Amino acid sequence: MSASFPEIVQTLEQRHVDAYGRVNGDRNRIHYDADVARAEGFDGPIVHGALVAAILMRACTGAFGLDWMTRGTMSVRFQSPCIVGETIRTGGELTRREALDREVRETWAVWCETTSGRRLITGEARGIVRLDAAG
Repeated sequence: MSASFPEIVQTLEQRHVDAYGRVNGDRNRIHYDADVARAEGFDGPIVHGALVAAILMRACTGAFGLDWMTRGTMSVRFQSPCIVGETIRTGGELTRREALDREVRETWAVWCETTSGRRLITGEARGIVRLDAAG
């Protein structure tokens, strides 16, 4: 099975964390204050895990199309925190392809990692691909 999963490369900066925190209401200082984050054992403020997962979901939308938002699923495990300022990338490997009537269901092992290779999130994504798009 050879297919390509969309790679998104993005540096997560404090402005991204601040904007996400305004939307979700998370005011935990570990995301905003370097001294608090260091006191908790981190190298600096940490990015919200759900923000990192959202970037992985954006890659899934690229793999499956907009139908993935209503017909796809993703389950993940958080492996390691992302420190503000780190550059991350998404990846995936096709593990299963099932032919249905006029569609194909694909299952991917997916991940998000730092550019140095430290895994932040691992999991599985499933979605439907139209036959004409599945090749």
